[in-house]
Amino acid sequence: MMINRYLQLDALRGLAAVIVLLGHVYAVHAEHSAAASLLFDAAYSPLVFLVNGHAAVVFFFVLSGFVLSLPILGSKKVAYRSYLVKRFFRIYVPYAACIAIGIPLLAFAPKFQSDRFPLAYNVVWTHALSGKEIVSHLLAIVPFKTADLNGVIWTLVHEMRISIIFPFVVLLLMTRKWFISLIALPALSVLAALAISFAHIHAMDTLHYLSFFILGMLIARYRSELTRFTEERAARTRWFYWMAGFALYNYAFLIVKSLERAETGFSYVWMLGDYLYAAGVCSILVLSLSSTRATYWLTRKSPVFIGKISYSLYLYHFLILLSFMHYFYGRVSFYILLPFAVALSFIVGYLGYKYVELPSIALGRRIAGKLRGGGHTKVMPVQNIQEGQAAV
Repeated sequence: MMINRYLQLDALRGLAAVIVLLGHVYAVHAEHSAAASLLFDAAYSPLVFLVNGHAAVVFFFVLSGFVLSLPILGSKKVAYRSYLVKRFFRIYVPYAACIAIGIPLLAFAPKFQSDRFPLAYNVVWTHALSGKEIVSHLLAIVPFKTADLNGVIWTLVHEMRISIIFPFVVLLLMTRKWFISLIALPALSVLAALAISFAHIHAMDTLHYLSFFILGMLIARYRSELTRFTEERAARTRWFYWMAGFALYNYAFLIVKSLERAETGFSYVWMLGDYLYAAGVCSILVLSLSSTRATYWLTRKSPVFIGKISYSLYLYHFLILLSFMHYFYGRVSFYILLPFAVALSFIVGYLGYKYVELPSIALGRRIAGKLRGGGHTKVMPVQNIQEGQAAV
């Protein structure tokens, strides 16, 4: 069954990957620049969204839920073996390639700490990975310290875990009333919090992030109704929706910080923050699907290109940033290192997309096609592959 491809969602995924990249660069630069802190860290600044990496991650999860649920919602069934094969080659193979590149970069990097590094950067790359740690990284879905090598891969651990069960979640909820799915969201987060607090099973936080996949599924299921609703609103009302979505995406952290300062004793305020981010994400997502102006700009060549390379850009940028900091710190100025790290991230992102992702996707589709068709399948040329790329 042919599923409509939403190029604007590729672009949004690319913009989210760029925001994560800028957030990590900003974390370093803000240590040395009062101007950067004023522009991006001040509570009132509208530019916070450019470095709000965690909100961008929530965006990834919602987009993944949207894209992965579309084929199931359209066909009312899922070829599970073929689905798993395609997800393995779409997500895991590029992930494993990144791990293989990161291991020697870490092993040979100078190990040190500096008061010029942000605190979060001083607790990573402190030692080469042991054999056990390498195995854990390659297994991917088991609990391990993702920050030891490449801090961004924590999202992919959740993505891979959720991908295994998500088709069954969609099949379970797709025939239920919409409010049943909404009730499931806080229920999953509460279950995760209980498992972490009382059983100390920290891997259960995957259930919390599953909530955002379900939100994406709901938008996919009711996309016609939601886009029709927004299209029928007056222009002033639609602008209000845009501003509300932007405000939630940009400023939800202020509510979280206020609750943390209030010392309520509630340890999971961050979960509430994630839901506030998700509300902004859902608003932006629906408006992007329904707005012809947003669609026009998001489907231009540059945003779509960044969307295509977004997975590899996300995978490699933090490795590149840490490599520059550890190999060249003290010899090259931060003001030179950081722009070069950003530029190299885009170059490596493109190379990873072209030489790892596309061949891996093609192979996954070929194997999945054989599983479905008894060995005879027509495989699209690599350059024409339009596989849903909800990778991060």
